[in-house]
Amino acid sequence: MCKNLIRRALLAFVLIPVMVVVGADEKPKQDAVSEFTGTWSTISGTNSVIFSIKDDGEAVMFLLQSGAYNMGNVPWKRVPGGILIEGLPRFRFWKGRNRNEARVEMEALPPEMTSEDWQEFPLSFFMRRASSKRLPKQFHQRSLPKNWGNAKLPPEWDQSAGRRRVYREK
Repeated sequence: MCKNLIRRALLAFVLIPVMVVVGADEKPKQDAVSEFTGTWSTISGTNSVIFSIKDDGEAVMFLLQSGAYNMGNVPWKRVPGGILIEGLPRFRFWKGRNRNEARVEMEALPPEMTSEDWQEFPLSFFMRRASSKRLPKQFHQRSLPKNWGNAKLPPEWDQSAGRRRVYREK
């Protein structure tokens, strides 16, 4: 009995590294949802659609038209081959030709619910994922602007917020 137990323990010590190596060759299947998380955008004329899709089932949706915008948090859900964003309008995402592209369709809404510009926006289009832009090392070494290292802002900050800057005399 004791020899059998020792034999099994030794066999386990031999097989564990083999099982780890074999398991390492198997790539985990990428979750279909993670393929769509991130920030996506497209533009047509003066209209833009921007999504920030989070893995918690919510997305921030921006609809921009000639400088005006509508923004809000909207839910999304998994559907076969992609996701469905439950906004107004709704948007259906499918994989694109690469990881930074998605094929998207927008729900057609009745004309009385949309402006003329949005009525001309394509119902099917590609969206591009925002990619990280790394700054050169010397930009990270610059000093912080005044007050950015402070825990609190100066008392006059509220009065200056929103004021336009003047670079040159008119």
